[in-house]
Amino acid sequence: MEAKTVRRKRNGFSLVELLIVVGVVVLLVAVTLPGLKVAKERARRVVCLSNIHQFILGLQVYAESNKSRLPQAGMESTFEFLARKYDMLADNTGSEKVIFCPSLGRPFMEKKTGFSKTLTCGHDGNDNRENMYIGFNYLGGHLNAPWPLAGAATAQWSSARLTTCKATMPIITELNIWSVTNEKTVAPHGKRGPFRLAGDYMNTGLGGITSGQMGAAGGNIGYIDGSGHWKRIDETHIYRVSINDDVTEWFSTW
Repeated sequence: MEAKTVRRKRNGFSLVELLIVVGVVVLLVAVTLPGLKVAKERARRVVCLSNIHQFILGLQVYAESNKSRLPQAGMESTFEFLARKYDMLADNTGSEKVIFCPSLGRPFMEKKTGFSKTLTCGHDGNDNRENMYIGFNYLGGHLNAPWPLAGAATAQWSSARLTTCKATMPIITELNIWSVTNEKTVAPHGKRGPFRLAGDYMNTGLGGITSGQMGAAGGNIGYIDGSGHWKRIDETHIYRVSINDDVTEWFSTW
């Protein structure tokens, strides 16, 4: 009598086959993830430029009702804004979200991260006004600009106070800022996204290295006429963007 060969039916994969499949999946993720991060960062830059455009439109709406005058800025730095003007600006832009770069979070996304200070330049000495951190450098309405060159600054900027100023004057720029005395650095646009190494987006404790040294790829610039464009970090100049009594220097690049 012939012996019958019994064939067992296989169900599923062997351990070796499963390991191979898992390895291939891990490899594909490793290859595609950096590309996804780069694509996401490119999208952020587009949204950021759109926000800057909307921000400028809000400034223009404000100016139309105020004899072409742009809103007054905070007196200490370009990324501070007077609280009494903040809500008005948010109304004119249609949403306070456009006042922030989508790459940045705390402390820039919180409405009350500034500090109270008695202003004396053009105001009553007892008139306390709270400043707020916004998500861009606002270069308009600075009554005490231009500030003298100091430290790392290689160029000066002028502050437009009227919308009738030269149309190609920068009015909003990305928040590539740093301070050696505060040991803080902000870089919203690296090749694969913003930098948040510890805590918040101020990146405290790095000695105040420049945004470029941290890895910033560049930033958007918006002009009085509403136009704007992306500028690589190696094409920019360094500007002083703060002035106060305790010599806490902040610098930025655009």
